[in-house]
Amino acid sequence: MIKPIFFKLSVCACAIALTACGASRDEFKHLPINSGGGYSSSRTDTTTTFGGVATKSTYNTQSQQTTEMGKQINNISGSNLSSVVVDGHAIDLKQNSLFSENNRQIINNDFSYMRFGTYRTQKDNIINTYTVSYGQITPLRSVPPTGSATYTGDSITNSIRGTSYFTVNYANKSIVGNINNNIHLRGTISGNSFKGDHNNMRMQGHFYGDKAQELGGTFNNINVLANGNNIVGSFGAKKQEK
Repeated sequence: MIKPIFFKLSVCACAIALTACGASRDEFKHLPINSGGGYSSSRTDTTTTFGGVATKSTYNTQSQQTTEMGKQINNISGSNLSSVVVDGHAIDLKQNSLFSENNRQIINNDFSYMRFGTYRTQKDNIINTYTVSYGQITPLRSVPPTGSATYTGDSITNSIRGTSYFTVNYANKSIVGNINNNIHLRGTISGNSFKGDHNNMRMQGHFYGDKAQELGGTFNNINVLANGNNIVGSFGAKKQEK
């Protein structure tokens, strides 16, 4: 099992891992129970719509406590793959990595229809870490009504870059996946989005592209783990040709 390490990385290491850096792994050691997954609006026609899902986790450096984990962020806005505004923060999606005194981001932009990654802000004693999946959401009528497909891609689990693998059954409205072969996710498809809880892990996401060529989302553990190894992350994956 991956032993997640939160933000205790050098700038060089952060350029490799797809997440933020600069604080201790203890940031998420005492996380409260919370739900996650902010959803953008989706249209029923074939008009191009950009949106996605995002969560926020908050750590207080003074009390050394995480006060929120996986809180849903509903205000996600954007009109292209160059930038997105999450919870009032403008994120440049063209930048794979960007570091400043109070803001840090690393974005995976290797996909045709979506982006995912981590954005971190700090003000005084408060560190907010956002996980986000965003892109060109598949129109409802363009999601296949029958058949199945496999999607493979990338992920970020805390500060660790990894893999993602999903099997989708469009007819049964089910999606089953794993992150790094050891974090198991399950969900139910509803239109062009999906979400679900399984083995203390919560997942939410969307299909992206005009024909559901890609998918992406975020995930986090639901209940706080006594050993402190709490998990937040995001993923993106591409449909594989049969």
